[in-house]
Amino acid sequence: DSRVFFVPTLPSGKMVAAIVTALLAVLILCSPDAHAFIAAPPTASRVPSLGRRRVIVAPVSAAAATAIGSLTATATPENTYLFRDKFNIHAEISGPKSGQPVLLVHGFGCSTTYWRATMSALVDVGYRVHAIDLLGQGKSDKPGRAEGVEYSINLWASIVDDYARDVVAKERRNGPGTAGGGGGGLFDGLFGTAKNSKNDGIILIGNSLGSLVALSAALGDHVDSDDDGPATAAYLPGRVKGLCFYNCGVGLNSRGIISEPQWSPVQRFLFTAVLNTLDLVLFKNPPVLTYLLNEVVTKDLLRGALEGLYRYDPTRVDDELVDSFYYPAKEEGAPEALGQIYTNDPGLSPTDLHAKYSDMAESLAIHLIWGDDDAVTPLAGGVGTFYSALANDETTSVTMDVVGKTGHVPFDDNPTECNGSMLRWIEAL
Repeated sequence: DSRVFFVPTLPSGKMVAAIVTALLAVLILCSPDAHAFIAAPPTASRVPSLGRRRVIVAPVSAAAATAIGSLTATATPENTYLFRDKFNIHAEISGPKSGQPVLLVHGFGCSTTYWRATMSALVDVGYRVHAIDLLGQGKSDKPGRAEGVEYSINLWASIVDDYARDVVAKERRNGPGTAGGGGGGLFDGLFGTAKNSKNDGIILIGNSLGSLVALSAALGDHVDSDDDGPATAAYLPGRVKGLCFYNCGVGLNSRGIISEPQWSPVQRFLFTAVLNTLDLVLFKNPPVLTYLLNEVVTKDLLRGALEGLYRYDPTRVDDELVDSFYYPAKEEGAPEALGQIYTNDPGLSPTDLHAKYSDMAESLAIHLIWGDDDAVTPLAGGVGTFYSALANDETTSVTMDVVGKTGHVPFDDNPTECNGSMLRWIEAL
């Protein structure tokens, strides 16, 4: 909401700096894809029509309906996965080991914490749920270039792919997975065997940037990357039973928006100039960025910004959620990780990935759940429009449910309706 503050006297230079820094802190830590400042929110005239496939939560089974009512996290044991034999990846695992495996991938600046209602709903109906903190985020390690790390969508996709092979698959085959283990597969057959039985394959669920990470992992795009370590054969392609995206993001950072088709050359020029200025002044300026994270960002600041993202039920922004953003930002390595994420190549967009891997992408069952009051990744933006068109095409395996009066984190903002949409789709796979 727009607010106007009347100041009786001209603010001092320090006050102006504090205000600007505080606004940038909100942008940095509380916008999972940080697109809000250049992506206009959807209006009635701009929201794409979804025809008969626009649904506001269809009925689910009796068992699933019971789970929908569970809005708090199920107690989950904490685990550590060792990525590349040296980086700790925080993971939380819950549910029966015999259940269909589901892997949750968070968005920028977030962590396993905000999946609390999603995990609870899935576990309550028998799924085996894994949630991880991506490298540089949450409780996971935050290495930088000195450790050979360049943050990218493909780096994170390789983590998801390795985790699925080393932990999820090993657990399914031999019991609980252990950190950094080797090979083995959920099912070692040909492409498409993931749908041969009810519990075969793995379901990937992502939010915002995490949706793009999940898509990249499912398509194996990370094996072509030059910045994610030694190239190995992708594990997940052919073993993904379905993908569920909550308010899918466009790229690693805001530069991904520049390539979207709705912008004119002049707009692209202006956006690029703004982003270059921010990079120079802030994101490529370690002392300033470190000062901002350590001295300016407060719990109250984060709480207010998060409440702005939770459009349906701001009371869901509790101490647990605020702490999950606050403490990781104070850790050593956080400033460089943040700076890299905002300045590195944004990578391929969902549209790009679908075009690059058209045959494989067409075979994937994809379900979109979109909060329609989202200024970060609006339904009327390039990605929302792209997936809306696919959902309207009866020849595709893409479906979409739009959840009203809900923001960028719909599954935690409005878990009852979102869990209903998610479970109904999973049951139909």
